[in-house]
Amino acid sequence: MLRRGFLFYVVLPLVMLEGYLVSVRLIPPPRQSALFAENGIFELGTAAFFFVAGCLALDLCRRTRGLVPNRYRAVLLMFALAACFVTLEEISYGQHMFRWESPAWFARHSSKSEINLHNLFGNGISNVMRGTADLGFPIAFLVLPLVAMLRSNAYQPGRWSNYLLHHPELVTLILVAHSVT
Repeated sequence: MLRRGFLFYVVLPLVMLEGYLVSVRLIPPPRQSALFAENGIFELGTAAFFFVAGCLALDLCRRTRGLVPNRYRAVLLMFALAACFVTLEEISYGQHMFRWESPAWFARHSSKSEINLHNLFGNGISNVMRGTADLGFPIAFLVLPLVAMLRSNAYQPGRWSNYLLHHPELVTLILVAHSVT
């Protein structure tokens, strides 16, 4: 029998990735706008996942008060705030959902005439954020945990890696998430 963690952290992400790939392959291009439009499944799904991740980080920060040093809890809080920012950026602060018109400045400087920062100035901000994520994501979520696994005391209480590095069961989930981008 498969362990619950293996099902949740390995099998489920791989099944979801396969579902994504099959849907992109089987849905005819004219109908793919339901998937990739600004109010499409993937755009809103991305925002929803970042929102949930931010809520989980905030809850973890709250529940670990007195158990985890405050400097590590502050990292969780910063992650929660960053996830909230990404959520709002993905939904353009509600512009498409509420059918808001872009203010003149955003209409003039945004590549998609949207109220968000990442499409400003020819997607320059988006390109910098994507490049940073493409480098930082594998280092922070794959290389550092793999190096920590080689050290026998890395996940012991009191060590920074115990508080800030995920454990190995999340590697598949992280690889799938990064590959979708």
